[in-house]
Order: sequence, then structure tokens, then C-alpha cells
Amino acid sequence: LIKMKRSDITNKEVCKAVEQCQKEWDKLPYKILAEKFGCNKKLASSACKRAERDGLIGCGIYLRTCWLTEKGKQILIKL
Repeated sequence: LIKMKRSDITNKEVCKAVEQCQKEWDKLPYKILAEKFGCNKKLASSACKRAERDGLIGCGIYLRTCWLTEKGKQILIKL
């Protein structure tokens, strides 16, 4: 069994999850990441907080209401 680290979830993956949440309001970014990577929600939430700290997403009070910043949108454009 491989133990995942926060660094295994890239900021690009977090931005993709946030973009998906904006299309599907019943989804949360950390839940999408937890399902995709098979990790616990705490680890996925930590990756989201890192992306916020790096200026890629904004979330106000809750991750439920997060959005991509211009910097985060640029990461997705480079895909």
C-alpha cells in the first residue's frame, strides 16, 4: 500500500477539480480529489488549501464556494 502525500496532488489537479465544481454544484473539490486519487478527504482538503495559499483558487470562508483566480485559470489554459 502506497501512502499518499499532499505533493502527489498537483495544483493543476486542484484547479481541474475546482473547475468541475463550478459545473456541478453538488460536488466539492476535495471530494473530487479524494475519489480520483483514492486518498482521504483531509489530504485532499490540504491540497486545496495549498492552492489557495499559492493564489490559484479563492474560497472565502468555505471550500464549497471556491473559484479559480486568474492565476488558476492560466494553469488550466496551459493544459
